[in-house]
Amino acid sequence: FHSILLQNSDIQAKEFAEMLVSADWFSFSFGCLGNFCTANMKQRIYLMLSSLVDVLLEQKTASHIRDALHCLPSDPQDLLFLLG
Repeated sequence: FHSILLQNSDIQAKEFAEMLVSADWFSFSFGCLGNFCTANMKQRIYLMLSSLVDVLLEQKTASHIRDALHCLPSDPQDLLFLLG
């Protein structure tokens, strides 16, 4: 998914990002993060999230997610608490 977002044209990437969001990608990915709390899984989920933010918001605001990657929790419930 990540490579598709990064390599396709802007219009195709935005359509794909909207499809992922509407297909409950967040529920699936954070479920994986909750079940497989490894550093590699955490990195992949948050990098994908940052790419989705970049494509959907059409800004480079996702760099903040990438910069804070090492500080973000592996447990989705902890993340919800931080966002809450």
